[in-house]
Amino acid sequence: IPLESVDNMRAALSAADNPTNSQIIVYPGVQHGFHADYRQSYNAEAAADGWARCLAWFRQHGVG
Repeated sequence: IPLESVDNMRAALSAADNPTNSQIIVYPGVQHGFHADYRQSYNAEAAADGWARCLAWFRQHGVG
């Protein structure tokens, strides 16, 4: 995803009613599909961090 698109998404989230419910994390140098362990783009460190953040968000918002 181009960083310009990321900036646009951040701006849209900031303009929303409750922007604190969203967060965008950019992993520099990490490619699209970094969580798919069967792809060349797999990045174990970023995948572990992203998954932990995802689960924490669900817990924080009462999901699961």
